[in-house]
Amino acid sequence: MFDYTNEPMLEMFVFETEQLLEQLEQLIIESEQSEQISKDTINEIFRIMHTIKGSSSMMRFDGIAEIAHSAEELFLVLREGESRLKSKKNEIDFSEISDLILASIDVIKAEVERITAGETPDHDVDTAPLIDKIKDHVRQVKASIDFQKEDEAIPYSTEKKQEHADEKSGDMAGAEKALAACGFTDTLPEVTKYKKRYKAVIFFEMGCEMESVRSYMLIHSLQDIAADIRYLPGNIADGAGEEIIRRDGFQIWFSSDYTYEEMYNFFSQTIFLRSIELFEIDEHVESEHPKTDDTFIPDTSESVEMKMGRLHNVLMQNNFKDFSEYLDHIMSDTTGYAVMTLVDRITTNHTFFMRETAHFSFFKDTVLPYLKKTAADKDLRIWSAGCSTGEEPYTLAMIIDEFFGKEKPLWDTKILATDISTRALAEAKKGIYSSEAIASVPGIWKLEYFNKHDSTNYIIDNKIKNEVIFRKFNLMENSFPFRNKFHVIFCRNVMIYFDSDTRWELVNKFYDMMEYGGYLFIGHSETLNKNRTGFTYIMPAVYRKVH
Repeated sequence: MFDYTNEPMLEMFVFETEQLLEQLEQLIIESEQSEQISKDTINEIFRIMHTIKGSSSMMRFDGIAEIAHSAEELFLVLREGESRLKSKKNEIDFSEISDLILASIDVIKAEVERITAGETPDHDVDTAPLIDKIKDHVRQVKASIDFQKEDEAIPYSTEKKQEHADEKSGDMAGAEKALAACGFTDTLPEVTKYKKRYKAVIFFEMGCEMESVRSYMLIHSLQDIAADIRYLPGNIADGAGEEIIRRDGFQIWFSSDYTYEEMYNFFSQTIFLRSIELFEIDEHVESEHPKTDDTFIPDTSESVEMKMGRLHNVLMQNNFKDFSEYLDHIMSDTTGYAVMTLVDRITTNHTFFMRETAHFSFFKDTVLPYLKKTAADKDLRIWSAGCSTGEEPYTLAMIIDEFFGKEKPLWDTKILATDISTRALAEAKKGIYSSEAIASVPGIWKLEYFNKHDSTNYIIDNKIKNEVIFRKFNLMENSFPFRNKFHVIFCRNVMIYFDSDTRWELVNKFYDMMEYGGYLFIGHSETLNKNRTGFTYIMPAVYRKVH
């Protein structure tokens, strides 16, 4: 008997495979009704079969993997020959393709039912006849659309993979299989020294659940085509780290010889993918633990590549051939819109409520009591620098309102919130957030400070909205135009995108604009060098002006 329990990976495999099969059936039915198969449908069926193949292969369900691979191979051929299908439509028997896919669905469904019933999968199931039929049809389709090479199908081994440690040493056939599945054209040399270094940040769709298991499966697939893989959080094999993944994304560092576009295509196959940021890193300067005197982590050399990564995304999404063509577009635009779009794309606006909760606890339990005792004229001056879409300043405003309670009307606690991104500021001023975005907000706050906006979104109550002043401001201005100094400055996860001289210049400007006894909060991936600033270290990512 096969021991099927509620073990997370098995549970997720069964759930997602059943969902994918339902989608697949619907796609086939729609294609039969329209008597044609569209480009989007071809791509979607290819993606579904690729996903089923990958997850079943990892779970060692080889019968399912073989069927899915054969169907995937068929739709890879259809996808690559799609431009030639229209002129040769009569030569492609789409009804037979539908029959083959429906037969594949039936076999996979039967195998999933065996798994859920506790039976051993692949037991007494002869998939060879169906696989042979699909392969025969692959050859027919290739002939119909004038494929020049018989070997353009995806290589695939039906043998079980070696254990995890052996896989990491390099399975070249598996690497070529994974790359071909994503439309990669190159093959790995027999002996490979990976030359490119990448960082990827993966965000899964809200509410998809089991993000740690999904991340583990992604790493499993990545091992076929990459080496020197590091990731955060690091405990995903234990099913842990889901809160971090939902909040910060699943971060992966790895080496590969494949191009940016090819790696982007690989990650784009991830099921329940909400967004991906992919950056190419200079291997000579990128380091896991930078050791220079200017210790901001990660190293700023990576941040330059991160900007380049975002620009690569712009090129791919807008069909620019290269950076020169994109530059010409920016320079020829007289409206200024292209420049502002560029600024928005190379700045990071990902944030959420209660991000880095230790900061907010310290702000409430230590900073506010101190300021309540010492602030003259009951006037608190707080600056959220790099406020993104408003979650941080609104969180501060809610903490302040709760802290002062009935005394709040006696205090001037307006918060200045600035950002360089026009798009981010527009969203911040609206104050509208999805139910998922406010999931980490305390229940009492949801009742007190949020109102229902529509069926899926909430809006910040005017009581809190009126406490935040949003302004567009570039932190790189030569001087800050503020009359009064601040008691508290939040500038988190902003300075990692600046070069060394710029960030230290900014830190010193913060120091000059800070009241004595004031606090500076920076991101947990950042730190200050005590030899280059007057700020005193208080706790991780919290500093104070004490002299």
